[in-house]
Amino acid sequence: MEVRGPAGANRVSDETLGCIFAHLDSPGDRKAVSQVCRQWRRVDANTRKHVSIANCYSVAPAALSRRFPNLQSLKIKGKPRAFEYELLVPNWGGYARPWVAEVARGYAQRLQSLWLRRMHVTDADLTLLAQSCSESLQVLKLHKCSGFSTSGIHDITTYCSLKLDTSMSSLDSGHSGAGGMTVSEKQAVDRTFPGSRANREYFPAGRSLFNTDLLTYSLSRHESLRVLYLEESAISPSERGGEWLHELALNNTTLEDLNFQYLHEFDDISITDLEGVVENCRSLRSLKVSEIDILDMRGVLSKAHNLREHGTGCCASIGDPLRAGGVDLPRTIIALSGLYELNEIGLPMVANLLPNLKKLDLKYTLLSAQGHVQILSHCVRNVLGDDGLIMVARTCRQLRRIRVDESDGEGFLSPLGMIPIAQNCTKLEFLVMYVVDINNATLRAFGENCPNMKDCRFVLLSTLGTVDDLPLDQGVRCLLKGCRKLTRFALYVRHGGLTDEGMGYIGEYGGNLKWILLGCAGETDQGLLRLAVGCQSLERLEMRDCPVTEAGLATAAVSMKNSLKYMWVQGYQATDAGGRLLARARPFWNVEICSGSSQLPGQLLAYCTLAGPRTDCPPEVDLLSEIAPARENWEL
Repeated sequence: MEVRGPAGANRVSDETLGCIFAHLDSPGDRKAVSQVCRQWRRVDANTRKHVSIANCYSVAPAALSRRFPNLQSLKIKGKPRAFEYELLVPNWGGYARPWVAEVARGYAQRLQSLWLRRMHVTDADLTLLAQSCSESLQVLKLHKCSGFSTSGIHDITTYCSLKLDTSMSSLDSGHSGAGGMTVSEKQAVDRTFPGSRANREYFPAGRSLFNTDLLTYSLSRHESLRVLYLEESAISPSERGGEWLHELALNNTTLEDLNFQYLHEFDDISITDLEGVVENCRSLRSLKVSEIDILDMRGVLSKAHNLREHGTGCCASIGDPLRAGGVDLPRTIIALSGLYELNEIGLPMVANLLPNLKKLDLKYTLLSAQGHVQILSHCVRNVLGDDGLIMVARTCRQLRRIRVDESDGEGFLSPLGMIPIAQNCTKLEFLVMYVVDINNATLRAFGENCPNMKDCRFVLLSTLGTVDDLPLDQGVRCLLKGCRKLTRFALYVRHGGLTDEGMGYIGEYGGNLKWILLGCAGETDQGLLRLAVGCQSLERLEMRDCPVTEAGLATAAVSMKNSLKYMWVQGYQATDAGGRLLARARPFWNVEICSGSSQLPGQLLAYCTLAGPRTDCPPEVDLLSEIAPARENWEL
């Protein structure tokens, strides 16, 4: 359809543009079309269904519903990633309250999905969310959040779950309660449809205003919770009961993903309730639990016929002579994690799943290096050692993701194990390695053999072993030159591990990089400037213990002014005026300075914002005052 414009030119209608924009899933594409003209911006605003906010302080919550009035899905990140490693003060910020209040005001009974990451969420926030989005909320993810208890989760599962028999015969069959409903069904309807209680009291038979047609229409508008994700969140000790799970077992039949993995604070998880959830929710595909004894989970797993992902409980009791019987994991599982305290005795439990597994997380097992070698056939994340990596390289030619974290004991990595991975696993896209030794040949091998690499991170452990082949300048050059799809790159070495020349190679060949983390890298401000001049797509820069000054940071920020949105630097060479220089260098930036202490070196955090200075800084953080005023014309 075309519309004749005032100047006689043909213009595509809003309806046609809306149909076209509906097929644009990339945030970058959405941002690009919104900048074409006012009409396209207006249509994008009215048709945008999902928004991700990488920094909760980058925009004012009130601007969200004005810019995007019809959102159905929202993802917000709060505290910086450094908070996970205890590199920020505990009360740094990242409060969810303003955002939840805006959701309740601007998207009541319309928002379907909310994902909060590293944010402080209170029970009051969850109650407000549950009440305002009881008819629409289907997905709630609280990842690495804190501040709430099971009382708040109970409100979510109570308000956002509904299990009613809506057939005409059930409502009219004369069951106890008004309109033929049971007492529990009456309570669910009262909670979900305000005003229905008085309606039934005035019309006891439920035949007038509150009839089956009205109930059926209302139920058609109500969505039940499909995803409840609490992984790695910290539950408040004020209340840790299991009522929330009991509510799910009673009143939810649509759950697809239940995740409370790596939560050690749950005191009262009923196995009976877990069985009820699995039995009632036939669509359940992912179940990840905390450290529940896996032998107690046998009844739950026997009913989980459609399970695809499972995070098991504690496996320490397997083989206990006082507890007979084993555990049969559903053959449908293709992703397995948890496995707390699994040792060699428990290996037969997972053996039958190995041929079909696509993801295997062994981080919390107690397996020896030899035990790992016995089961390695898919992606792993644990203590492997060079022998384990060699085994992976031989047997996992289709491997796309591998992560090997720091070990407290055996299983350290060196080029001996990493080079075979590079040569054999040529489809790798994601790589994280904590190593005791690294050389240029290792980086060169990945650059020559892994053209699909998108995320590559190497951390050289500072207290173990000696490294002879430093600096890694030429290796970094070959890695970035060969892995042209790389958008995320981290290199944490030791002083002298990467010179200014190597920093220049990052700028020369890292034009597609969007996130960089560097540790002990570079020699002077000149190296950082060479990186900044070339990395014109860089959005996030994180640096630890790199020999740069505030003046150098300001110059780099100016060089990347069209792309850089976030900068975190710890252990830089501070000066009295450098912070204000950085503030003047980048309008619309918040610049926060945290003075050093015996526990933490000084830090500088700078991020792009259209909301102006934040008002919830803790006393330990100084927010620089010379910042451009807030504005509302923002893009996502």
